[in-house]
Amino acid sequence: MPKKIQIRLIILILVISFFYAISVIYLKSKETTFLNEISAEQKSALNSIIIDYLTQSKYQIDFVPERKLNTNNLIGYLSSGKFLVKDSLLHIQSILDQVGKSTNSEVKFITNDELKIIKEKTGPQHIRAIFEIENVNGTLKQIFIAEKESEVLINKSIRQSREYIDLGLIFLGLIVVLTHVIFFQFIKPLSLVIKSIRTNKLQPLQKFENSKNEFGVLTNLIKDFFEQKKLLEEEVKVRKITQEELETLNDELEKRVVDRTEELAVTNLELQKERDQTKKYLDIAGTVIALLDRDGYIEMINKKGDEVLGYKPGELIGKNWHDTCLPVYEKEKQKKFFLDVISHKQEPLNQLIIDVETKGKEIRTLIFHITFLMNKDKNYTGVLFSAEDITELKQKEKELIEAKEKADESNKLKSTFLANMSHELRTPMIGILGYSDLLVGELDDENHKRMASAIHESGQRLIDTLNMILDLSRLEANKHNIDYQVVNINSLIKNVTFHFEAAAHKKNIFLKTSLPSIEVISRTDPRMLRDVLNNLINNAIKFTSKGGVFVSLELFHRDFLVSIKDTGIGISEENLGLVFEEFRQVSEGLGRGFQGTGLGLTICKKYIELLGGQISIKSTPGEGSEFVCQLPLFSYSADEEAKRNESKQIYTDTAGKISSGSNMDKRILIVEDDLTSREVINLFLKNLFKVKFAEDGIKAIEIAEKEKFDLILMDINLGSGITGIEVMERIRKINGYKNIPIIAATAFAMLGDREKFLSIGFNHYISKPYIKAQLTKLLNEALKK
Repeated sequence: MPKKIQIRLIILILVISFFYAISVIYLKSKETTFLNEISAEQKSALNSIIIDYLTQSKYQIDFVPERKLNTNNLIGYLSSGKFLVKDSLLHIQSILDQVGKSTNSEVKFITNDELKIIKEKTGPQHIRAIFEIENVNGTLKQIFIAEKESEVLINKSIRQSREYIDLGLIFLGLIVVLTHVIFFQFIKPLSLVIKSIRTNKLQPLQKFENSKNEFGVLTNLIKDFFEQKKLLEEEVKVRKITQEELETLNDELEKRVVDRTEELAVTNLELQKERDQTKKYLDIAGTVIALLDRDGYIEMINKKGDEVLGYKPGELIGKNWHDTCLPVYEKEKQKKFFLDVISHKQEPLNQLIIDVETKGKEIRTLIFHITFLMNKDKNYTGVLFSAEDITELKQKEKELIEAKEKADESNKLKSTFLANMSHELRTPMIGILGYSDLLVGELDDENHKRMASAIHESGQRLIDTLNMILDLSRLEANKHNIDYQVVNINSLIKNVTFHFEAAAHKKNIFLKTSLPSIEVISRTDPRMLRDVLNNLINNAIKFTSKGGVFVSLELFHRDFLVSIKDTGIGISEENLGLVFEEFRQVSEGLGRGFQGTGLGLTICKKYIELLGGQISIKSTPGEGSEFVCQLPLFSYSADEEAKRNESKQIYTDTAGKISSGSNMDKRILIVEDDLTSREVINLFLKNLFKVKFAEDGIKAIEIAEKEKFDLILMDINLGSGITGIEVMERIRKINGYKNIPIIAATAFAMLGDREKFLSIGFNHYISKPYIKAQLTKLLNEALKK
């Protein structure tokens, strides 16, 4: 052990011994003095208690004084106070009485519970003395005496104080030792550490540098700290230079930022001006223009949009388009479509017609032109749309649809009326035209023949009028089918003009034709072209009283021209525009000089235009008129050459008849419910074929089952019972009739009737009324095939 430490320990032991000796001497003198203050009478009484009873257990006697207690007036205190002894044994009361007598005091025995109650009432501050006696040797162990001006009992026990002094001295010694250890082991080294850190020098701690205790570790840490500090200072010095450079760069950067900020401010101002200008342009626009973000919230909407939707300027900004501007029945559907497009689940639409709801809950219809906006990553960022309010247009469209429906209904009624009228007129006209045609050929009396001819012409005029009305009805309904065929135009013109030679001769005017030396062949509808020529030549003859009619054909580039020129009354310039209008004539009113419906030229013009051509007119009043039809020369294939030849053969047959040959043995079944029609047909065919009649469908089936016929002429409307269609179908099932030609002879002559009957099983079709030549020609063709 170092010498310094030994010296320190010896000094410490001497100090502790000194203090201990002083304490013992003091306590001895105090104990003698205190005991002497207690009288012998009091001490005898207390010892008597100890000898007689307290040898068995430990008791505490509480003394309640009337004034404060001190060592000088203890006897007087006891004589004027009360002893309260806690015990539960009654025989101790006699002992207490003796104590009371000897001390001239009132001593009362109480139980523990009573003592507790008294203490609660009086409080511990009224207790002035407590005597505690041990039964070890019958001596007083300790006395608690209340000091002056104090309400707290202080232990004045001699023996107890000595023990506490011993412990105190020991504790004092420990404190001195600990103080020495702490000072030399901790405080002094710490002061050296603090001195080293303050002076920034390691010299004060060098003696700890090789030590293995905590201060040795701390010394090494401080040494490392100084070294690191030195390195850090050097680094800071370098960084200081770098910092200055950075500050310079920072100043330059700040200047650039300021300059850039100013530039951006100018740019933003210009952009704002452009936005304001664009907003003005958008507000001028007569359509709704709006911009939505990808969630459907309105970012911009122009003035027209606010007006249409009934909102104040800016009121819609930030609101959801679908929730705010669409009615309930459109909201979910359009929102789903919008979100599906934004998430690439559905292709966008460029145009959309939907209803919107205004602020006042009014429903408006808008047509939207939509553009979905996309960023560079091909993600949709929103939608830009323009929209037009078409509510009024939709209302007008609705009204037009309703009007069209009414018109369609009216047309349907008109078509039904025309079909019924056609049927009801055509059936009796068979008798009129048929009988008059036969009478003209058989009567010898000229007057009778003239009358029969007038009847025939009147009937034909009525049929022509009916056909014109039906043709016009077909044209107005756009239900006129064009039957393109390869046609020899030269032959067609010859055939048509042949039938008007008699009419021209009767008026003492000429009818001439001028045809090119080469044949003009075209693909066209021969019936339409023939009807046009018939109408134009008939009008030319009707309006010409002297001179004549000249019909010419010529080629013109890739077209052909048919001209009908007359020397008739002509048409004034102001009336030229009326001739192609429906039901219009040059001569109108009660004094009109010519008959007609005013439909002929209207139908001619429509037919020519349907065939891809055009018709023109030139006229001079008093000199005549010229109608020119210009039609295209359609090319045709080699396969159609046969049709061309067939067409040529048909139209060169100017007599309109086909030789009957040896058809006298052919048996024909005529199914017709009208008696007049049966009689006329019988007169037509009795010398040409073997004919048998059936007036209803059931009888026709029965006859067909029993007999074999080469051809059947079938009326469609057979009155009550089954129709001609049903009869045809049932006869087809009879053995041997599958390929027998059956001709539909009917008054149903509306558009589509011919195609309908041919498609369901009839081989041919002829409309009523017909004359002998038409019927015999068709029968011969059917039998030949």
